[in-house]
Amino acid sequence: MIGLSLSLCVKDVLDGRVAEEDVSLVVTGTRAVTPWGWRQLLDGYRDLYWSRTPDAAEALVERWRAAGKVFEVRAFDPEAEVNIAEGYWVKDGRLVGR
Repeated sequence: MIGLSLSLCVKDVLDGRVAEEDVSLVVTGTRAVTPWGWRQLLDGYRDLYWSRTPDAAEALVERWRAAGKVFEVRAFDPEAEVNIAEGYWVKDGRLVGR
């Protein structure tokens, strides 16, 4: 599966809705290209989206980043948008929600 929202995809994996091994890529609208940028992003997401399991969430993001599974569109095109209005997972070529 391909995810289109870093925060929500991490949450789905940690909540058991999606298996970590089923995630091949997360295309995200974030732009945290430096270590400081990632620290700020993760600190914000820990409180906002992952408050129940912030350490596990951050560890998952780090695993995905190390495996090359996080693609920041805005790192290449600052004006780009990732639209998750119709769902934030792509499965079998179709947008799906949870």
